[in-house]
This record gives sequence, structure tokens and C-alpha cells, in this order.
Amino acid sequence: MFWKRLLFSYLFVILLALSFLGLIVFNQINTTMKDQVIYSNEIILENGSKLFGDFVLEMKNLALDIAIHEKLQEYLLRFKEGKMLFQYNYLNDLVYEDQYLNSELSKNYTGIRIYPVKKENIFYYNAMSGSYLHLGKNGENGHVFDAYEKNGGFIMTSLYKAEGNYIILTCLVYDMNNWKEPLAVLELSISANAVSSLLYNIKLEKNISPYIIDDNGRIFLPYLDIKNIEESIIRDYSEKPVETENEIIIKRNVISTHWKLVGLLPEIEIQNKMSGVIRSFIY
Repeated sequence: MFWKRLLFSYLFVILLALSFLGLIVFNQINTTMKDQVIYSNEIILENGSKLFGDFVLEMKNLALDIAIHEKLQEYLLRFKEGKMLFQYNYLNDLVYEDQYLNSELSKNYTGIRIYPVKKENIFYYNAMSGSYLHLGKNGENGHVFDAYEKNGGFIMTSLYKAEGNYIILTCLVYDMNNWKEPLAVLELSISANAVSSLLYNIKLEKNISPYIIDDNGRIFLPYLDIKNIEESIIRDYSEKPVETENEIIIKRNVISTHWKLVGLLPEIEIQNKMSGVIRSFIY
């Protein structure tokens, strides 16, 4: 009887020690696995951010190619000097007639608008009158005036329409013979389809697409997604992961912009990954 009690005591102590040690090891494995899941998804998000940043840089270079187009420069100078243009809507056509520029605009789902500048006033082409009229500042064209007042550099913002979202990239066109003289404001209107195609293979856990957040903290893609992400988290430019009750939020800033990519990792998915480890641990 004594030996049985002693044996059970030894077994109890051994099991207790193993359970305690196992719990420590399990918690360590759990933390390590969670860190690995977060890290692997951060790498995916980093790649997406780089792709998007490179795309924006490519579109900026395209805008510069348009801005120095020889014929466009000639016609903008004519407008600035008050000379007659043979066709008022010919400014856009000049760009589309260039095979390279037309190809680059088409493949990137991009439209253009050119707003000539004369005597510090900005003009726009009015199709009904067939002429250029003075552009009045309002909410829809604020980016045009922002680009003009910035006097150099790019303005990148978003435009939301019923048929889809657009990136609006705006910059000044300068006289190539006098870089202090702005001739026009150039606007590139880039469809969200271009970005969607670019990031098609950037997927997080369970084939979840990352969110693209614009400079105003609004969701640009996925299109029409109404996921409610806490504003303080979106506004924070830090790239440190944030854990909430049901998910882990990871972020990556897009270089040379105020945009960011955001990934939401459901806690349940991480727990599902751990289920196999739990079973093995119990066995």
C-alpha cells in the first residue's frame, strides 16, 4: 500500500511538473507562431507597398514626360500670350497623338486634363462653348488650385465616383525656357482598376486583400468596402502592429505619399493555425 501511494505521489509530481513546463513551452510556441504570422504578412504588405510606390513614381514620370512635350509647350505658350488656338480642345489631343504617351495612358487606365494658366488665372475647356473658361475654385477642383499654389511638386489625392474610385495626380507644367513660369496644371486621373490589377496577387491570410487608405484616411480599395477601421489607428503613421479584440492590424506607408496599405488579420485565423500545435501538445 505504501509503495502504491509513493508511486502515485511520484506520478502526480512528475505530471504536475510536466504540465507546468508544457504550459510554459506552449505559451512560448504560441507567441512565436503569432509573431511569425504577423511577420510573414508584414513582408507581403511591404511588397505591396513597394509595388504601389513604384507605380506612383512611374505615373509621376509619365506626367513629367507630358509636361515637356514639345508641341504641348508650344500651344500652351500661345495660350499664355493670348494668341489664337486653331482648336481649343487640341491640348489633350496633342498628348494622345503621341504614340508612346497614348500607350502609357491607356495601359494604366489613365485620363488627362490640362488647365492652361494665363495672368495667374486657371482655365478649363468647356465642351458646350468650345472654348476655355475661367476655372472657379470649388470642392471638386481644389487639387488643381493646390498644385498651382504649391508652385512645384505633385499633389496626390483620391476621387470617389459612382462608377469607381480614381487617383488624381496633379502637377504644374512649366515653360521649358523659363522654369519660373507655369503654363498649365496637368491632371492625371488614374482608375482604381490599374491599382487593383497591380496588387492582384498581394493577399494576406485566407486570401484577404489589404486595404489601400488615401491621404484623408478613407478606404480607396477594395472598392465600396465599408469596413470600419478606427480612425486613430489609420491616422497613426507608425508601422507597429496594433492588436484589437478580434484582429491584428498591420500597416505599411507608401513611400513619397501620405497613403498606406493596411492588413487586418483575424485572431481566429491565427488560433486556427495553433489548433494543430495544441493537439500535438495534448497528445
